[in-house]
Amino acid sequence: MPHSANVPVLGAKGAAELRGSTGLNGTEVQGAWAATNHLALTAGGLRYASGRDTRFRSAEVGLGYYAWPGNEVMLAVYAGAGYGSGRAATSGFEGGRETDIRSRYLRPYIQPTLVWQPTERWHLGLAWQVNQVHYLRLLETTRTSAPTPFTVERNGAGLWQTQHQVMLTSSYWLSARWRLVVRVGGAQAGGQSGVAAEPWPLVANLGLTVRLGNAR
Repeated sequence: MPHSANVPVLGAKGAAELRGSTGLNGTEVQGAWAATNHLALTAGGLRYASGRDTRFRSAEVGLGYYAWPGNEVMLAVYAGAGYGSGRAATSGFEGGRETDIRSRYLRPYIQPTLVWQPTERWHLGLAWQVNQVHYLRLLETTRTSAPTPFTVERNGAGLWQTQHQVMLTSSYWLSARWRLVVRVGGAQAGGQSGVAAEPWPLVANLGLTVRLGNAR
């Protein structure tokens, strides 16, 4: 289950923001802090649950370089790593088959980002995130009930997969501190070793960002 790409809008040293959102990829909390006029630290956490059999949790941290070459455009590149775990399962023998997939993974990433802010109250952001997912555990268990009961296990530990995510972010300032954020994007698997797990293809959520400290 992919995180939303973290696209902060930071100004001078000391700028910070905290964001909470909810949508198709679960509930997220993300933050960013400008350690200098050009270096920023980012962090985020995600939780997704669908019933009692499908759950994902993950967290990430990153470091980025950002700059405002003009009054309306911010360019940035972030790099970081995440750790996550999850389970996706079917309850009962639907169609005579029951499947249970459990995973743990490391996820280093790099993320070029463009922010366009034509007015003081509105901005548009575009991020392209490239993830290299390394599965520490990827165990798929399939059981059948008829005509002959049997169990098959497939162990994908050690597999890796490149995943690409493109995300469009639109923000509107409700006040001097609060910003309404709408994000829409998609994730797609690229190169891989063996057969790995496909990412959730669509990411869309709505959130609020609070500005803490110096901001643009």
